[in-house]
Amino acid sequence: MINWLTVLIIPLAVALGSDFNRRKQEAAGHIYSFIPRWPHLALTMLMGVSVCLFFEAARVCLNDPSRFNLWFLIVSGTVSQILLLAISAGELAHAKKRLEAGCANPASS
Repeated sequence: MINWLTVLIIPLAVALGSDFNRRKQEAAGHIYSFIPRWPHLALTMLMGVSVCLFFEAARVCLNDPSRFNLWFLIVSGTVSQILLLAISAGELAHAKKRLEAGCANPASS
């Protein structure tokens, strides 16, 4: 059986740690991420959940091969990759917009 506590707690800890690091970097005047804080936190959490689901499903399959569910592995792996691409695309789009606007210091706006 999938350990749902692990699937939820680990991504929450990673997302909150990432958010803490982001706020610390921004307080020091560095640009950490171009994506606004809450969407970035939500995407990080969702990506973590999908990655943990992938590994939990793999663990269940290894422990009991009769319960192997290839579709679950494919879907959870694909979702994590799509979310990673969404984060990257958001970062790139925002950086491009700033460059086109001629903003020399991204932390100034």
